[in-house]
Amino acid sequence: MKLEIVIDDSVAVSGDGWIAKICNIGVKKIDNEGDLSFCLSTGDPDLYDYFPFNVRIFLNGQIAEGVEFGRPWENLKLSYPIHDPSGSFAIRIESDYAATPSARGMNDDQRELALVVSDFAYDPMVHLRPRKAMPRGPSSNAPIFVIGPHRPDTRRLAWAVGQHPNVYPMDETSWLPGFYVGALRAFEAASRAPGSSVKTYSLDLDDVLRRQGQMISDMHHEISRRRSLEILFARAENMSPHFDRRF
Repeated sequence: MKLEIVIDDSVAVSGDGWIAKICNIGVKKIDNEGDLSFCLSTGDPDLYDYFPFNVRIFLNGQIAEGVEFGRPWENLKLSYPIHDPSGSFAIRIESDYAATPSARGMNDDQRELALVVSDFAYDPMVHLRPRKAMPRGPSSNAPIFVIGPHRPDTRRLAWAVGQHPNVYPMDETSWLPGFYVGALRAFEAASRAPGSSVKTYSLDLDDVLRRQGQMISDMHHEISRRRSLEILFARAENMSPHFDRRF
């Protein structure tokens, strides 16, 4: 799909090029669900005084992600799903670092720059494919359970597994079994009651528990994402006592 890219009120043919420290990007001609993707990159090392520095990305006014760049010529591809297309999409990129190329004798550009944006693309078919209720396989979002007897170091194992960038560990989940036992007992009690919704609508226990599990999984993803952003921003503002910007 051909997109119209507007960077800081200037129409860009491809959307590729250097962007200012605070940059507003408009993307037009989006007419259905799909994934919007683009790349952010650092450039010539002569432009930078230090690494790492942080970048915040907003989509339609809402914070979407915080990322960190740690070296020159680093390239990061970003992709975001669009569920409610309205024909246009607003992206705001805020960098904690920028420098002026002309002041460094690199060229005549007098803008404060830090990043290059490129490779805008939109895949309208991503969210039109059939979805399975419970995806399986190594590429799915299915949960990972670490189970053991009393004090077998399951927390340490969960922490080790959580070092993978696509895994978010959650500590102290002993309340989850009680959550499911309570749901099971409530369903069984409703099944015995005359005229209950369980019988009226032919509800299935496996389906109820599956939906309950999906709700917990969605909650876990959301709080993990929020916690990751809180830690990232705390580090950027030197608010975290466990983070040293010299390393």
